[in-house]
Amino acid sequence: LGRITLQAATETGIPNGLPLIASGSDKACEVLGTGCIDSQTGSLSYGSLATLNIASDKYIEAIPFYPAYPGVIPKTFNIEMMVQRGYWMVSWFKKEFGLHEERVAADQKVSPESLFDELLAKVPAGSQGLMLQPYWSPSNGDGPETRGAVIGFNEEHTRAHLYRAMIEGLTYALREGKELLEKRSKTKITRLVVSGGGSQSDQIMQITADIFGMTVFRPHTFETSSLGAAIAGAVGVALVDEYYEAAGIDPRRIEYLRREILSMTSSTGLDKDAGLSGEDEDSDLAKLDSYLCELKEAQIRDGLHIFGSSPVNDLERDLAIALVRVPRG
Repeated sequence: LGRITLQAATETGIPNGLPLIASGSDKACEVLGTGCIDSQTGSLSYGSLATLNIASDKYIEAIPFYPAYPGVIPKTFNIEMMVQRGYWMVSWFKKEFGLHEERVAADQKVSPESLFDELLAKVPAGSQGLMLQPYWSPSNGDGPETRGAVIGFNEEHTRAHLYRAMIEGLTYALREGKELLEKRSKTKITRLVVSGGGSQSDQIMQITADIFGMTVFRPHTFETSSLGAAIAGAVGVALVDEYYEAAGIDPRRIEYLRREILSMTSSTGLDKDAGLSGEDEDSDLAKLDSYLCELKEAQIRDGLHIFGSSPVNDLERDLAIALVRVPRG
């Protein structure tokens, strides 16, 4: 779209001249960030709005008159099924039934949601007959009369059963969406990638695998919307053209590129600076990414770091901006 102007840089702290790239909507970036670039890969988002997306180069309406959304990749569409309240229901459960976990979490300095895994582990699959319809709000074209429901109570059921029934109900609703997407796209979904806050739970990931009857994958970060936006930005400035194309067109090239990247870091000594172990490629690549991001944020560019030389003109201005700039986070 252009570059950050001096006035905008002065007022915001964003570096002057930084390219401004248009990427996509939050869900479109999330779909890209999970590597969902075809109709055979399903992108499950376990956020406040729970969704299942596939990508296609054809315009398809999963539900008549409910349009597909533009994808980040040009000339593609994201076809979506959703549960409107989704993992917002975890917040609802915490508010109404999670006082114990909130107190324990405050003492242990962890999130209450992380303790809910213990509730899931206490209850067998199927919640001993307790079933929950997760339509606290209408979804996928349902009318305003739509209501959620919990049925099958008996004297054995506890709040742990209610929580597991809620997670199972959400997952079954998304599985129903998967079956509809497969029918409309005439393509079998063979791979599921899960992101969003709910994906941090190992118990929820296992429930997902059991209900879908598939192996499910979890990216190295659950914030895949940010990752997708970063990919779009990197492609926009031609920073990762080759890797992006390899991931999207020829996955066999990825292993070659991984080896080349790690070989280059070793030959230049960057591996020692970044603290790479040489034992785990995935871990080393993650460390390298983190190190380079921190380096990118450092104020040592455009000659600001030349010892014994006082910056003048544009460099003097940039130094002043660097001194008052607030680091992110």
